[in-house]
Amino acid sequence: MAIILPVLVLLLVLAIDFGRVFFGWVGLHNASRVAANTAAGQADAWDTSPSTSDAAQQDRYRELVARDLEALNCDVDDDGDGDVADDVPDPLFTDRAETADPYELGDLVQVDLTCDFTFITPIVGVILGNPFEIGASSHFHVLGEINGIPIGGTPPAGSCLDNEMPTMVGVTVAVARSMWVDADFLATNFTPDAAAGREDETVTAVSPTPAPSEGNCLVATATVVITSEAAEECTAPEIPVPNLLGRTVAAARSAWEADFDGPFSPASGFDTEVVETQSLTGCAEPDASMTVGHDEPEPPPPPECDMPQLVNQKVSNARTLWATEGFAPVNFTALPPSQGGNADYKIGWQSLVGGDEYLCSASVTVAQAQP
Repeated sequence: MAIILPVLVLLLVLAIDFGRVFFGWVGLHNASRVAANTAAGQADAWDTSPSTSDAAQQDRYRELVARDLEALNCDVDDDGDGDVADDVPDPLFTDRAETADPYELGDLVQVDLTCDFTFITPIVGVILGNPFEIGASSHFHVLGEINGIPIGGTPPAGSCLDNEMPTMVGVTVAVARSMWVDADFLATNFTPDAAAGREDETVTAVSPTPAPSEGNCLVATATVVITSEAAEECTAPEIPVPNLLGRTVAAARSAWEADFDGPFSPASGFDTEVVETQSLTGCAEPDASMTVGHDEPEPPPPPECDMPQLVNQKVSNARTLWATEGFAPVNFTALPPSQGGNADYKIGWQSLVGGDEYLCSASVTVAQAQP
């Protein structure tokens, strides 16, 4: 008994230490996955120009990860101040779409976590070191939208979780009312009403209740009071120039041609764009000409192609698959075979992830084995 009992106790304590290390390792990996997944849904919070809301997102990320780390049986408080949140590392973003922005949909975010584990078995601590550092690393792709619904992250600049109040100063009361209703606010909460006879007056001030929050956001039940002024009195043969701001080009053209005979530009091609500037205001003769500035149509996004799975394919087959998906053949690079083997080798590694989408101008490198 004197010989066997110490051995059994040592084995028992070793088993307990092993279980504690394994539990800490599993917990640390779970924490790193939570951290990477959270950062992937809030990638904009770590861009080059963080705002106040971005800082709040980062703080929530650290607090979420800190709660997971505090439940572990190992020490993650590097500076000993008792605050684990300030020891949570920032995520590392890697550009995978060959653009200048590493925070776009499909880019890669990585979170590395470490903690110090203290053994209760002295002999193990002597052999492996006490404390013993364990680590975990997780990778996630930056999240975007599913069926138009944002997944994680901060709402894009200028957007609201409630309703966004339109910019109505400078347009007519009639146009302002239309903009208010189109933004999903209640028509009955817009003042003055149609009976006021001020539809052609120009809006000079807007007073919403309650006050808008960051991003010019208002709740759907908000009210607004419009201050406007009458158009300038004109001396014949001049007549008042209509306020065209905020209307579509087609509506602005109709309003101009109702009173003026002069040309209106653009003549066609931009009817659905919104007027932002107009060349004439105040009074003008009926044969005057009008040119309006408007939103330019956004250029179409660069085309994306599906990255084929090239691993286990022959180089010749991989080139065909690459070109078939719409990528440029010249952007396919096969590293030389190891030990001077056959150039048409079976691929063991590719630089772009198979199944993901990349710009069709992207480049891929393949090799016999991972470099």
